[in-house]
Amino acid sequence: MSLGPLTTTFTPPVPCVGKDNLWGIFTSWPDNPSFYYMLQGPPSTLYCLPESYRYESTAYYSPGVCPSGYTPACKHTFTWSTTITETAYTCCPTERKYKCLSDGGKSYYPYQSSFGCVSDFISDGTVTLTMYSSPLPPSPSLVAYGADYAINAFAVQVRFQSNDLVTTTGTSNATSAPVTPAPAPTSTGIPTSTSISTASPEMSSSGLTTGTRTGIGVGAATGIVAIAALLWLVYKSRQRHSKTEEASEKSEIKEAGHQVGSAEIEATEHRQEMAAQVHAVHEMHS
Repeated sequence: MSLGPLTTTFTPPVPCVGKDNLWGIFTSWPDNPSFYYMLQGPPSTLYCLPESYRYESTAYYSPGVCPSGYTPACKHTFTWSTTITETAYTCCPTERKYKCLSDGGKSYYPYQSSFGCVSDFISDGTVTLTMYSSPLPPSPSLVAYGADYAINAFAVQVRFQSNDLVTTTGTSNATSAPVTPAPAPTSTGIPTSTSISTASPEMSSSGLTTGTRTGIGVGAATGIVAIAALLWLVYKSRQRHSKTEEASEKSEIKEAGHQVGSAEIEATEHRQEMAAQVHAVHEMHS
């Protein structure tokens, strides 16, 4: 049973989760009218637990995060499809070492099914409890306990999917434990994974993108045409000037850093070279 979302961290008042704020709650038990159980925090959930909280083993927040002062004591993962998984945490107070209540404990102690968290004593001792039996007012009392006693606490169950981007607070010591699965979600209202893809340019086997290869081809063709035009102008210029002027012009061009070739190249060789270059340009362009 979903209680709605709990995507912001609920922070209960400090006494609610205090390690020493222990209560003894009297309850009905066959042949033992003075039977009571131990509870961390007050029996009222009005201020100590998130809004709309219900102390039932099948109640959970989704999507949700553990409240402040709570740690995942156990977890379970549901797989709805190849792309949708859901994680369930049973969150218990951090001040004591809690574990999730087993199904056996719930069947033997029915009242525990409304809590979900249990912390076992490991030796005998005494502890001060605030004893409460409605309608009498609460009163403190020092009581003895044995190694088979335990403290109960209200659990907060939360569930979330990987794409809900929620995290729990505290250090998780979660272990696998049975969690009542919710009905399989339908297509309505299920958050679906959203992938943001950035389009990348098409890559060729040479490692250059299509745009890069096109730019290189156009640039190379333009450059060769410019060189061919320059050579043609130089050739025509040499025909119009005398050998003395031609030698002087060649010297000036060399000093400017542009090598245009030997003055002894015959006109026929220039024409052949020009024809070959123009042919090469034509091939690259096509």
